[in-house]
Amino acid sequence: MLEGFAETFETADIHVDLLFADDFVSATQKVLDVAPWDGAPTVFDTERLGGETVAKNIDLSSDSSHVAVLMNRQILAPDGRGGAHTIFLLAHELTHPILNRLRHQSGILENVMFPSVTPIEFARSVARIAADEYRADRAASAVLGHFATRSTTAGEPEAMTVWDLMGSGYTDQLSDVLSATIWPGWPDLITSYRHHHVSLERLWSGIVSSTDQTLTLLAHAQAVADIGDQPGPVEVTRSHPGTERYIGPVWSSLMDVLDQHNAIGTADVLGVADDQIADIAEHVVLEMWRKLGLTFTLGDEREDYFIHVSDSQQ
Repeated sequence: MLEGFAETFETADIHVDLLFADDFVSATQKVLDVAPWDGAPTVFDTERLGGETVAKNIDLSSDSSHVAVLMNRQILAPDGRGGAHTIFLLAHELTHPILNRLRHQSGILENVMFPSVTPIEFARSVARIAADEYRADRAASAVLGHFATRSTTAGEPEAMTVWDLMGSGYTDQLSDVLSATIWPGWPDLITSYRHHHVSLERLWSGIVSSTDQTLTLLAHAQAVADIGDQPGPVEVTRSHPGTERYIGPVWSSLMDVLDQHNAIGTADVLGVADDQIADIAEHVVLEMWRKLGLTFTLGDEREDYFIHVSDSQQ
């Protein structure tokens, strides 16, 4: 599959180490500890908004030409519905090295700093991550259909899709996250900081992390809904204050661009789409944070920026 995708999208050579781990957390941590990234060590855990992660892509080279893909062996199955889910998960994870390699080929990362430090860098990064999850889900669903079938109401076999596997599961998870984390959780976190109950570091890291994970969850929910020709997650949850005030405008703006660039494409095609998605995210994510009460002043040095915290817009 990886070789076929690489040829189709004219991808430069990639070496992928695919590892099935019984102790997924420990194995992933060992690879992260030797990954060639500057900055503080990354402590890996599986908890995410809406569930747990069961796989991890880790770049082992600066140009994404060497990648480790680790998967939790405990959730993989050889046949049945579990086998179909395994096919989908494998295809999804093996799409990410293609996307990352194409992104480096395109040259759009030449002036992008890793890891992200400034609010603008975070805003652009979380949108790229979400776009990749959306594209990888769509690609993996197509792969699934080559290996698994379902019966129609007439009893005829047809290609299985990720909608057949997941249904509304991701959107249901989003509904839970909206109430448990975003509203009233986000404005409550701002209030806690202003009342000196949490530090600025905890406030900012919490908002960035939950923004990232919420957009990723939205990407999965949107991809599954689109493939199943169902209403998207923003439409389903539009009456929730968290969607109306915060994530709805952000995701709708990103999808306006992603709808035009939902396929993978060559490096040049992906580069154009990536720039457009990151540019719109820089505006809409910062605007969402402004509504929460967070604005920023950049200093002369990259690491020097100021976070201004005021009351959230209710």
